[in-house]
Amino acid sequence: SYQIAYGIDLIDNIERHNKQMSSNWVRNKFKSLNHEEKREYLVNLRDYLGKNYMDKFGSSEKIDFYLKELIHDLPFGSISFYNEHKSDFDYVIINDCSTDNVEEIIMKYKNIDDRIIYLKNNQNIGVGATRNIGISISKGKYIYFLDSDDYVESTCLEELHNAISENDCFCCMMQGYKEIKGEIHPYSRTQEELMLLQSPSVCIRLFNKKVIEDSNIRFSNLKIGEDLEFVFKLMIFNKKISYVDKPLYTYVIHEDSSIRRYNKNQLDVIKALERVELFAKENNKYDEFYEIFEFVSVSHILIGTIKRIKKFPEYDENDIELCINVVNSKYLNWRTNKYAIKYLIHNEELRNY
Repeated sequence: SYQIAYGIDLIDNIERHNKQMSSNWVRNKFKSLNHEEKREYLVNLRDYLGKNYMDKFGSSEKIDFYLKELIHDLPFGSISFYNEHKSDFDYVIINDCSTDNVEEIIMKYKNIDDRIIYLKNNQNIGVGATRNIGISISKGKYIYFLDSDDYVESTCLEELHNAISENDCFCCMMQGYKEIKGEIHPYSRTQEELMLLQSPSVCIRLFNKKVIEDSNIRFSNLKIGEDLEFVFKLMIFNKKISYVDKPLYTYVIHEDSSIRRYNKNQLDVIKALERVELFAKENNKYDEFYEIFEFVSVSHILIGTIKRIKKFPEYDENDIELCINVVNSKYLNWRTNKYAIKYLIHNEELRNY
């Protein structure tokens, strides 16, 4: 798994700075551990290296070790699953004009594994457009999106594949972890919470590609909220979803830069939901999903967007008022929404709105 690769990455860097440590001994010890022991071991390594040292590791080094594990077939899970499906996988890797040496690393592995499909964009086009290219050139029945800084457990693809195929679903969801400053935090959501898009990330979902193609739904060019728009639109017509009650994905959260300036992209979630609402109305589905639209607007605009805006010292107070007015003008009775009562009523921020 990527976690094993990341551990080897750390070990190699320790060896270069501490010649007294035997790299082979550490590698063998690490590979003999179970998943929970590996997590604890990685945390100890991070503590050893220190935060400042860890920040020097770039995504190109992570991709190098991640691809190394792909070649060794670890992400497939069990040996029987790998033997049955090893020729059914392809890895679509798209370089959106990275400035490091990632292309050199990818080509090294592409030359020894024909399952790797590699493209490089002529110019930086963003996450949404890049994923759309991936959808168009992928060959499999199912499609999974993995961001380059994040990683999955070794059984992730196997468990998602089994759940989605056995239940003939368009999508399979799973739980995950968050990694913040090198520390792993459980981030569990119930099946109902994921159905309510409390975690709209595509990276915790496996999709049936035919459903995406038949519905002609693609990612938008939004900076924030593109996953919410994509998943919500797909759910309008596809309610059959399976669920794996295990944390198989780890989302790596980087610290906000102190020099990053506030911009209006923070309001993109409003645009995303407006687009989904229009899509639902055009297909006579808005009334059917009204309660979910109401809940998602409260969750992602009144709570999520406002919280994100307030992280910036120089934020515009008018944008806070815009978020409040958008929700209160559309959904006058959101405080009586059954999902809001169940999941959001305890949030102290809502008392201000």
